[in-house]
Amino acid sequence: MYYQARQANNGEHTLAHYGLGQMLIHRGEYDEAIKCFEVVHQRLPNNTDTMKILGSLYAHVQFTDQNQINDARQKGREVLTKYLAVHNDDYEASIDLAQLLESYDPKRSLELYESAIMLLDTLENIQRNPKCSITLVLFTCQ
Repeated sequence: MYYQARQANNGEHTLAHYGLGQMLIHRGEYDEAIKCFEVVHQRLPNNTDTMKILGSLYAHVQFTDQNQINDARQKGREVLTKYLAVHNDDYEASIDLAQLLESYDPKRSLELYESAIMLLDTLENIQRNPKCSITLVLFTCQ
């Protein structure tokens, strides 16, 4: 249905791109889903739902070409930073951005991981293992 609407409107129907992107995610075609959500983000740059989806896709897509990997990571950092400026209570987005920042900005990455832990403690009422600690390199449990 979304694909038909997109075709009928020569690609001008923004909602069709969004729906097609969702279908592509469901099918595991993440690189194609990114293309759809990039169109939506270009047309609706302040839509936070699109920012979160696109940022998560950038964080998890698997490319073989190093230039594509670097480009996706940079775009992911940009869109998730913009998203978290509006929704700073989203632990999933914080974790995705932290992953993208691990080798680029380890200090900021650690801050985001710590923020995600605090949000999980508060929002999800998850109890931390007191023997676990977070370091710049990895989580460790004793």
